[in-house]
Amino acid sequence: MTQPHFCNATQIARTPSELENGGQPRHISKKSRLPQQHLCRIQQHQRRTSGRANRPPPSLDNPQFKALVDEGWRPDQIDLQKLQTLPEGSLGRCYANQLISLGITPDTLIDPSPVTNANEFVIHRLKETHDIVHVLTGFGIDGISEIGLQGFNLAQNRSPLAVMLIFGSMLSSLQNDEPLEPLLRALAHGFQMGLDAELVVSRKLEEGWERPLKEWREELKLPLDTED
Repeated sequence: MTQPHFCNATQIARTPSELENGGQPRHISKKSRLPQQHLCRIQQHQRRTSGRANRPPPSLDNPQFKALVDEGWRPDQIDLQKLQTLPEGSLGRCYANQLISLGITPDTLIDPSPVTNANEFVIHRLKETHDIVHVLTGFGIDGISEIGLQGFNLAQNRSPLAVMLIFGSMLSSLQNDEPLEPLLRALAHGFQMGLDAELVVSRKLEEGWERPLKEWREELKLPLDTED
């Protein structure tokens, strides 16, 4: 069965990075994604240093997110095969298609370490929703689109991880004499999208797998044209 365009995890949604390709989505390989071990090392550093800050994470300023923390809410275990039986165009179906196409299992996304404070809850939530946010925002999985997503995360959560990834990507481009324009366009696009949207991680996304992706985007004030 042919997947809808916006469910195809091997394509990039219509972001500024497509300007380098005549405005058309282009196919990408799994190898172009930022190394997971690099992400994990940065997240481990962030977890070790998160308790040093005196003020609470910015996400806790959001009443819905603070309610999640106070409730101690955690998502149920994810069954990708079950999610693939959901209707075409649903969040769960698109999410499952994406992870399966990349050979990723949910076990690699869930941090098994205990959540003992609000800072750790924020870090856990950002990690476990990373690929859900990819689907919701329409950002692809190549390096430039990943920076667009980090711009989104920076605007939404003031994420130190996003800052480090953006800095590292820009430094790498300079060292390799690669153009900065595609990165900066994607970064600006993602940042503005994050400013305009509702706080995505404040929602119990995993309890709405069956809801149409378009419906989620409307509720979260995310662009709808990424599905065209």
